[in-house]
Amino acid sequence: MIKTLDTAKRISLIGFKCDEGVRRNEGRVGAFEGPDFIRKHLCLENLKVSDLGDVICEENDFTPAHKCLQSKVYKELEAGNFPFVLGGGHDMSFSNFAAAAKYILKQKPNASIGAINIDPHFDIRDFDNGANSGTSFNEMAKFCVQQGLTYNYYCLGINKESNAEHLFQAANDLGVRYCCDDELNRASELIEECVENCDYIYFTLDMDAFKSTLAPGVSAQAKVGWDVETIMHFITIIKTSNKLIVADIAELNPRFDIDERTAKLAAEFTKFILS
Repeated sequence: MIKTLDTAKRISLIGFKCDEGVRRNEGRVGAFEGPDFIRKHLCLENLKVSDLGDVICEENDFTPAHKCLQSKVYKELEAGNFPFVLGGGHDMSFSNFAAAAKYILKQKPNASIGAINIDPHFDIRDFDNGANSGTSFNEMAKFCVQQGLTYNYYCLGINKESNAEHLFQAANDLGVRYCCDDELNRASELIEECVENCDYIYFTLDMDAFKSTLAPGVSAQAKVGWDVETIMHFITIIKTSNKLIVADIAELNPRFDIDERTAKLAAEFTKFILS
């Protein structure tokens, strides 16, 4: 049986220092330093935590860095630990999901995995010309086809003005389950649906999802955004399912932060997810 997050498991922190995916997606670079600033404000007392350091992605090292991250996450799952990745751009999501899916397929081939992303952006752009921070969940779709898995992608908090019309069409074509940032009740329903339909859950929190007054230091600020209590409520539903297998936090950009408030918020939510 694959164990999920519980108080007895060791938490394995892995930093993913990468700006390249955001740069390729024409976003605001600066997420490279995200892991350092989260750690600066992170307090995980009374938890079994091992910090495994960082996977570092330079401009010409994009694919090798992602392969390294996927390998590290997979290794920690094999060891019976709970990997939590500190980003870094959202391009890391495919590596984290793929590691979890490969591990599950090896241990329990008939099990299903869902991906829940709290994010104002779909991140399902085409990647024919290469991956970036906006392609991860399209990469997941192709991966699921290759591996014979059902593509269970739930995206919560979509902002209508921040996603081109063709991305909504792509989401519909791929079967993405999503809600917009003015549909709070729908968000809870989708999480419950994922919990009911999937054996395991990969969860990612994009700091872009918060109101810009709460989180100015991100790669692409939300035009509406959600508050702390709302996102905590959604995460509580995910945690209490006991199906969480891998998680990460993405798009903290210290370069644009004010008084490190976004870094502090990212550290607060890291602790909340892991506690």
